[in-house]
Amino acid sequence: MVTALYKLPFPSSSGVEGTVTVELGRTAVLRCDDGDGHFMNITFPRVMAYKVTYHTACTFFMINTAYDKLVDLGRSDWLEAIEKNVEGQGEKAEGLRHFMVYFDDGPCYEFIGTSFSVDSNFPATIPPEPWLNEGK
Repeated sequence: MVTALYKLPFPSSSGVEGTVTVELGRTAVLRCDDGDGHFMNITFPRVMAYKVTYHTACTFFMINTAYDKLVDLGRSDWLEAIEKNVEGQGEKAEGLRHFMVYFDDGPCYEFIGTSFSVDSNFPATIPPEPWLNEGK
């Protein structure tokens, strides 16, 4: 079951660029910048895996499900495979979730991690959605 978690505070069609960095402790940060000093960081602690799918390689499911929003994909095949690998190496896999966010024309970012947090200085141009939360 897909659950919407966070609506982006900007339309991704406005040319906002995203980059992913992975910090110590397997924390991934998706940084979005509009080139005018506005940024948004979505931080995913305890990331076990992430992937980026570009442009025409993106599927209709990605576009339809996660366009301009962060979603939790629930018990996906990829999540279950990662959990099996993690547990096979003797580490606990409890609490892992499959997150996805899609930007206009791609890329689509996916993360297997435990939670997320958002830090942003984008002006509030889109009213918050009722399903907005901190991912916990």
